[in-house]
This record gives sequence, structure tokens and C-alpha cells, in this order.
Amino acid sequence: MMRKVSLVLAGAVIGAGLMGHGIAQVFAVAGHEVSIFDISKEALANVLRHSGADQVAIACCINKAQQALMLEINDNGIGLPGQQGAQPGQHPCGKGLRGMRARAHQLGGQLQIESTPHRGTRVRMLVPLMSLQTEES
Repeated sequence: MMRKVSLVLAGAVIGAGLMGHGIAQVFAVAGHEVSIFDISKEALANVLRHSGADQVAIACCINKAQQALMLEINDNGIGLPGQQGAQPGQHPCGKGLRGMRARAHQLGGQLQIESTPHRGTRVRMLVPLMSLQTEES
């Protein structure tokens, strides 16, 4: 998956840090790489289109403490619009963000979006390993 993410960023004028650890066995058993890649691709497209960021960090790993697959994408861009008066974790939601949330939900997980004006955005998806392993069975 990290190779595919690198292809999405090819040609972009943005620094990227990619980290993946311990996920190959989950993809091999569960067969959910496409859904997880689609969420990654949409989040990165948002970074490239809207954030003005010059750095993005992408991590996909097994969170042992929460027994979950974690995908996290952080950028140093302008943040999401409409922060004044918004509840923590609640942001204006375009089609892309709704689609990302729906895909995470279909996997049995959740998508969290945190943003601070002029300090960037973090998109984090957690999917319980049990959901990934039992959905195929």
C-alpha cells in the first residue's frame, strides 16, 4: 500500500514521510487493502488540493494497545475552514470526507479528523483487527 501512496504523491511539490509496520499480515488475511488505500488517496488528494501544506506524514500500522489497524495522515497546512464555534472533532464535511467516513464505517472502524487553523490537519482511522479478520469469514 505504501508504494501506491508514493505514486499518488509523485510529482507533487510536497515533502512526504511514509511509515508502515506490521500491516502486511492484516491485508493478506482480510483483503481490505483497496478500501484503506481509497481512504488514504482521498485524504492525500485533500492535502494536495486544499491544505497548502509543504509536509505530509503518512503512517499505517497496527496499534497494539487498541488492537486496531491505524492509518494516520498529518499535514502542516492551513487547517479546515469553519473552526470558529465548532465542537472538537466536528468539521464541515464535504463529499470526500463523508466518503472516507463511510468507508471506515464499512470496515467496522471510525475516522477522526482534527484540525487547527494554520497548524494543519490530522486524519486518523482506527479499525479493530477483529472487524478486519471476521468480515471475510
